[in-house]
Parts: sequence; C-alpha cells; structure tokens
Amino acid sequence: MKFILVRHGETEWNTSGKFGGFADVPLNDIGVQQAARVGEALRNESIDAVYCSTLSRAVKTADAILKYHDLPVTYCKSIREMNFGKWEGLTYGEIHALYPVEAQNWVDDYTNEPCLEGESLNMFYDRIVKAFKTIKKEVNQHDTVLIVAHSGVIKGILTHELTKSVDGFWKFKIQNGSIAVLEFDQDFPILSKLNG
Repeated sequence: MKFILVRHGETEWNTSGKFGGFADVPLNDIGVQQAARVGEALRNESIDAVYCSTLSRAVKTADAILKYHDLPVTYCKSIREMNFGKWEGLTYGEIHALYPVEAQNWVDDYTNEPCLEGESLNMFYDRIVKAFKTIKKEVNQHDTVLIVAHSGVIKGILTHELTKSVDGFWKFKIQNGSIAVLEFDQDFPILSKLNG
C-alpha cells in the first residue's frame, strides 16, 4: 500500500502568515502553478484511489493532478485543515493582540487548549488519525492512494504512522504544492519522499 500525500498550492493567506483552517481560501497564481507542477510530476503515476479535502485550495490542486487520471474522487470533510475558529484570517501577532488571554492559554498548552471556538491539536490529531484509518480500510492492500489535503493533515498522518504520538507533530515541515510518499511493507510504514 502506498499513499501519495499532496499539500495544496500556495494561497495569499499562506504568504501573509494568516491562519487558514476551515476558511475556503483560494489558490493564488503561484499556487495554481504549483498545482500544475504536481500534476505533471504525478502524470505517469499509477493511482487507484483519490481522497481530497472539501476546501477549494485542495480541490483545485487535485483537479490539476486528475487532469491526467480518469478517477473518481472521494471528498472528505474529515481531512480538512485544523479548525482555528475565531483566529482564522488572522496572523499570530493579531491573535495575541485581539485575544491575549486565550492566545496565551493556547501557547501554554497548545496540545490540549482549543483555538477560540476551534479545535485543539489533540482534537485535530484524533480526527485525522480516525480519517486515515477509515481510508486504509476502504482501499486494497496493493493500492496506490492519492490524498490531497493540507499541511496539518499530512503532518498528522506522518506523526501517527511514524512516531505514534502527537508530540511528533512539529517534527515535519510540509511545503505548499509538495509531495510526500508513505509506503507500507505489511504494516510497517516507510517515508520514501518528503517535500518532493
């Protein structure tokens, strides 16, 4: 079983450091170009199943890949980015200025403390682990599966499969429009590509 994990192309909120989360922020011009490059890179890849976040930045990235593959897509709300609640559309500095108490509580215990009206890292991690386990059950043992989603989603999958603890979440950096490949030898996970 092989999973090709693609992060969506760049958005204006990515470049300005704004928290995106559930907000449906479109790809910018660079993001469209990145999506096209990923499509070209995966043009000759044999893909058996496709799962995609429902947010348009992921959908447009998946569309650029599927231009070369005649496959149905399963769109999943469960693999959306982390829900940052009231903090979406704000930078880290703006969050601290507008919500100093809640922001400091989050900094002090970011794993368990939810974003204001959003998710905690643990809540998000549990959602992604559950979604990935569901996907693994739905596909066949020798399938190559494309998942087009978000930085946090890919980090959540890699963290669970490679470190088995949410504490490993910040050990991975996932670039816009990048490809990670996670392969399984029986149940043993092997990271064969990161930020390709």
